[in-house]
Amino acid sequence: MKNILLLALVLLTATSFAQVGTLDSTYGVNGHFNDSFSKRPYSEVNKILSLRNGGTIVLGDTGFGDFGMVIRCTLKNGTRDRSFGTDGNAMTGVDSTSICFGAALQADGKILTTGTIVKDNIYQLLCLRLKKNGTPDSTFGTNGHIIVYPPTHAQTFLGEKISITQDNKIIIGATVVDSFYNTYAAVIKLNLNASFDSSFGNNGICTVTTDTAALQRLQSCVPLRNGKICIAGPSIHNNVIAMITTDGQLDSSFGIEGKVRLDSQGFGSLMEQADGKIIASIYPLYTAEPVLLKRFNTNGTTDSTWGKNGLVQANEANGALTLLPTGCFVAGGQYDSGFVVSRYKPDGSTDSSFGTNGLTHIPASLFSRHISQIISNDMVVDTNDKSITFAGHVNTSNYLLFKLKLDGNTAVPFLYSTTADAYLYPNPANSMATLHFSLNETDAPNIVIYDINGRAAQTITQQKTFTPGTYNIPVNLDYLQPGIYFVRLQGKTEQQTLRLVKE
Repeated sequence: MKNILLLALVLLTATSFAQVGTLDSTYGVNGHFNDSFSKRPYSEVNKILSLRNGGTIVLGDTGFGDFGMVIRCTLKNGTRDRSFGTDGNAMTGVDSTSICFGAALQADGKILTTGTIVKDNIYQLLCLRLKKNGTPDSTFGTNGHIIVYPPTHAQTFLGEKISITQDNKIIIGATVVDSFYNTYAAVIKLNLNASFDSSFGNNGICTVTTDTAALQRLQSCVPLRNGKICIAGPSIHNNVIAMITTDGQLDSSFGIEGKVRLDSQGFGSLMEQADGKIIASIYPLYTAEPVLLKRFNTNGTTDSTWGKNGLVQANEANGALTLLPTGCFVAGGQYDSGFVVSRYKPDGSTDSSFGTNGLTHIPASLFSRHISQIISNDMVVDTNDKSITFAGHVNTSNYLLFKLKLDGNTAVPFLYSTTADAYLYPNPANSMATLHFSLNETDAPNIVIYDINGRAAQTITQQKTFTPGTYNIPVNLDYLQPGIYFVRLQGKTEQQTLRLVKE
């Protein structure tokens, strides 16, 4: 039997000298792989997820409704995992009008997706859960899914983003379109059994209006470590970032009445840093100026100490942002007839050890001389093999996956997985935290806290035998200075490392 503890730290072997930021030649053909969702002349990837075995879940649609939603599993080398569902495609049991836009992995490996389905000529919100083998999870809703009717006077309810909180709640960020073609945002909180969390908003739903809005969609929904939820979406002249409290209300301590407006600026993505501050990828709506990264304090004001008056110039159009365990982060997006990704240090400065002066450009011509443009959709960081996988399409019937090495001959210590069974709570913590983990065979894991430089700061257990079961171990943090730490669980055959913030 294999420990549930996930192998999350990958040490570099003496033969590994891949340059940081270059294509991973072990993936597909020279670092890239393509497949098709449909024989129709268009396939779009909406979301990708990183699996523990190095593979990915690719979520997309055909764009023409011939079979709507596609959920596909790939192996570590990029090829289709034929053991998943039927020939690598999930069997959802939902009709052809369903399309999914967001996806997340539970700690047990089950797959959550959200999107929309047409019922009674109305686009209703869909939430679906699959088992690891790609079949519907009958313990979730009805035959593995729930359908949510739009709020009053609305005609369209689109599930855009989905995630799992630290206390095992399901968060769905959605777009609502009313009968007058105005849009606004909604956030839904579910329990793991698909029931609505009645302690949140109005019977589990919080709605957030902006102003008179164009027919656009919610673009980001990020559960924060303090339990709040940060969302962002467009209105007709600007974008709005809103903060929602743990009970589903607008947070009056953030911005003005819980909202911060980005006048005349478009929006790409949101990300929370280890200190709780928010970074947004933004771009001018009416000029050709470059993309900017902007950092906000926890009260919604611009952090003028970061970059230049709170701004950092970036090269990524509509960039996706992903935080790394070291505190650095990567940003990627469509740019200059191809795709570009940069790595930044926590202070917003470029990490020159990545790619060429901190940037890697993947031209469309690399994949085919007939391709003039890559349309980027999503990226995911795999901390197991220290790589970044990107998904997109090229205006053909194929979608593209390509992988960059996140680290080559310079190992990043103590990487962690967001899909592991072990977790710490509360996190951030002050004087005490609790470490939760499970074993399905007898083991004696060493559990040690390391500081940001990789030095052992405190030993929690050493050579103590645990029988199969679930454990909650109290951790005294009084001896640690405030800052970022890593808690490593080293078992007989596997190890996992979790990030801890000491306040």
